[in-house]
Amino acid sequence: MKKIVSLSVLMLMIGSCAYAQKEYRQIREQLKNKNEGVTGTVENCLKNDKFKDDPELLHYGVEAWLVVNENQNRNAYLKQKYDTARLFNSVLNMYSYAVRCDTMEAYAARKKGKKKVSYKYRGSHGDLIRSQYTNLYNGGQFLLLKKDFANAYNYFSMYYDIRTNPLFGRSKVSKKDSLSMIRAAYWATVCAYQTNNRENFFKYNAAALKDTTYRQKELELTARIYKAGKDTAALKEILKIGSKEYPQLDYFFTNLIDCYNNEGEFDKAMALADNLLKHDPRSVMAQYGRSLVLLKMKRYDDCIELSKSIIQSDSAYSEAYYNVGAAYLAKATMLREKVKSDMKLEEIRNIKREEDKLLRTALPYMEHYRLLNPNSVEWWGRPLYNIYLALNMGSKFEEVEKIIADAEKAKAEAEKAAKK
Repeated sequence: MKKIVSLSVLMLMIGSCAYAQKEYRQIREQLKNKNEGVTGTVENCLKNDKFKDDPELLHYGVEAWLVVNENQNRNAYLKQKYDTARLFNSVLNMYSYAVRCDTMEAYAARKKGKKKVSYKYRGSHGDLIRSQYTNLYNGGQFLLLKKDFANAYNYFSMYYDIRTNPLFGRSKVSKKDSLSMIRAAYWATVCAYQTNNRENFFKYNAAALKDTTYRQKELELTARIYKAGKDTAALKEILKIGSKEYPQLDYFFTNLIDCYNNEGEFDKAMALADNLLKHDPRSVMAQYGRSLVLLKMKRYDDCIELSKSIIQSDSAYSEAYYNVGAAYLAKATMLREKVKSDMKLEEIRNIKREEDKLLRTALPYMEHYRLLNPNSVEWWGRPLYNIYLALNMGSKFEEVEKIIADAEKAKAEAEKAAKK
């Protein structure tokens, strides 16, 4: 019985080897003839579980994409038709096959109990990928310009990772290579951000932050990632860094002010604005920060006074118009809340007249904010809705009501699509 089983296993092994030799013979023939169809033949062989980890087959994968690369380069040199995307894709695939081949050679050696790995292909593969290193980065840039962020990420990721892989060689990373790796890390995070891939973003975030040219942009992307993930503690820390290093930039300052205000840390918010004013006494942004804190603290008269002074200094600073309008609207709301059921009719009428006066004062400021920011429906929509309703401005109320409904519908559809 044992002999029968052994014979069956032997026949199976012989059959597998025969299949492999037949397929590999076809691959070698296609490689010899520079036939780009060899990439498909290799991929078909890889579907067979018995050969998918075979270093020899993976080596053929490298050679197959080298054929594509050489053919496309030759056509480009001869000014014949060539495919730029396929040319760069051949570079990435050569790298991918080479890395996998190197890994499987080590795995096969360990499986056989060998303590030392004798790499058959590392030398030739290392020479090849070193010669194509710049093209790997260029491929990422090519796809980046086409806004193909998902595929561009793979190029920048490989560019960064491969430089410290033993396959690349034992040479020390030069200052020039180190800088280009950091730049590749930055572009990798841009691609990850654009594809909403948080894990891929943070894989290269630490390296990208070392890029002095794009550090400010990387800090902003990091803050946006934290904000989207509702990680308030991490968001505050990164905004603090951004505000300290780039105090004149709106993004870090206004978002940090918002964080403090939302958590009721008004003293910290005011201190942030005051600190900016120490460095730049004429900073409109810092003055706006103070007015925003005053609005959140319900110091409406102080907010109105400061916001109006901002408008006098910079009539295009739209947020100041919003703060004035919001402060008057809040005062009107507070006044309305004073109405009690046991009040005399005359008292109620007096309150209503004062309320209407405040609403009419708020109206031009909020409408001007809308004029300057027509797409910010989430900001001016509800305030104008409430003002038009209270002042019985029928046609304008109906217009804003429809705009709000359309905006909310579009938002719901976008959120639904994002979940798919």
